[in-house]
Amino acid sequence: IIMKKGDFEETDEDDKINGKGQIFYSDGTFKEGSFKDGRLEGPGTFWTWEGTMKHGEFHEDELNGEGTMLFVNGLRLEGTFEQDMLHGVGCIKALDGFKAKGTFNQGWLEGFGKVIESDGTIKIGVFHKSKLNGEGEIILTDGTICKGWFKDDKFIEGQVICDGIAYVILDSIDETH
Repeated sequence: IIMKKGDFEETDEDDKINGKGQIFYSDGTFKEGSFKDGRLEGPGTFWTWEGTMKHGEFHEDELNGEGTMLFVNGLRLEGTFEQDMLHGVGCIKALDGFKAKGTFNQGWLEGFGKVIESDGTIKIGVFHKSKLNGEGEIILTDGTICKGWFKDDKFIEGQVICDGIAYVILDSIDETH
């Protein structure tokens, strides 16, 4: 710790700070909020030495509850967190146009959601570990729509609508491979 500002209880150990305020570390890390034993507890902001910003509800320096994480590469996570991972309703946005919105489980899109890939491809439906698994649809950038059942983002069966013509696809998975 190189500097601390705020209303802190004095302790014998420098890293066991309790109270409210700001702490600046020699590696560039910055924390602001309420502290218990030197860790953010409750509403606060945390800038890591590598430039990641976390803002929201904390428990032991990790986002737990509503919050936002912003990475130096422009990746933005917003929503409900558990141990610094999206867990509950949330949204992910990247500078290249990628977006994912829905319910997350330990950082994975899980259940109903929507993904817009960086190339403009749209995926809507039921996700498991951030891949379409179950009923859904993919809308390709040329307007082609694949609507039906998916496994790990692969179209299994349903309808493909291309240039206004609907084609029925039955069980497109080759079990021999």
